[in-house]
Amino acid sequence: MRCPRCHEGTMAPLEKPDSYEPPYSVNSTSHFAYEPEWTTLQLISTLKCSKLSCGQLSVFHAAGSLEWNANERNEQYYEAVFRITAVHPSPRIIQLPSSLPEPIEGPLLAAFETFWNNKQLCANATRQAVEALLDFHGAPRLSAKSKRLPLATRIDALIKTNPNYGELFDLFRPILNAGSHGEEIKTDTLLDVLEALELHLDAVFESKIDRLGELQTLLRNPIGESDG
Repeated sequence: MRCPRCHEGTMAPLEKPDSYEPPYSVNSTSHFAYEPEWTTLQLISTLKCSKLSCGQLSVFHAAGSLEWNANERNEQYYEAVFRITAVHPSPRIIQLPSSLPEPIEGPLLAAFETFWNNKQLCANATRQAVEALLDFHGAPRLSAKSKRLPLATRIDALIKTNPNYGELFDLFRPILNAGSHGEEIKTDTLLDVLEALELHLDAVFESKIDRLGELQTLLRNPIGESDG
């Protein structure tokens, strides 16, 4: 995990975390119908940025359980499996351009915080960032009667003016709508959306800006001047 403050150092545990089984889980073993799958485990750790001049701290929490497994020799056993439920302050799931406007950056930072424990909220926050991106790309937000346009209508408008960008956003739409409707969202699918968004943001706010600077430098010189 990259540091949420300096974005350069790596977040690592101050000490090796040990799993903790709360009393309510331990006591469940005395139940006549007890199954190992009832076991509840927790991990809590403090993470610290590896960059000495930064030293940012984050709190890490993971929830665990026992799951039945088997190895290549068909030896069967229970193993502890953990899922991250919270990291605060959260690292950035994707890298953001330094020139990213706040109306786009703000919702994405909120998406990173909620990614660990609520994929629907994460998708909703990502949708807000996409709406702000549509503003940036000039897609109309209001109808002729000054009513807010649906996301689908705004994307269709962008497809007409910028097919490459519009078609990419159209691929995002089912996942972003699932967040608004409270539907299940797969982690891998959400990560694919965020990764594609990262590449789009880089193309719009980094690569193009760098290229524009190069062109401005070239245009400052009269044609042929640099050839002598």
